[in-house]
Amino acid sequence: MLQCLSVLKHPGTASWRVALIREALTADDVGTRDAAAQAAECRGGAEMLDILKKHTDPVPWLQAYILDVCKDLPSPRWQGQDVLWK
Repeated sequence: MLQCLSVLKHPGTASWRVALIREALTADDVGTRDAAAQAAECRGGAEMLDILKKHTDPVPWLQAYILDVCKDLPSPRWQGQDVLWK
């Protein structure tokens, strides 16, 4: 579901997307947290930036990725496109 959130233009409501990513970042599985960070990067926006800034990941490479993503937000990468990958 998180991978779909990354590539679809308007999946669900904004509040649903925020809640999903916020919850996924609390998962025990690092792959789920990574997917959540990637989805937040693709969605962009102030809400996603806020979620990522409040998250501190225990896995060093994922925390470094999240910090890099925070530098690139708030503009969504998919803006003006139907999907990221065709």
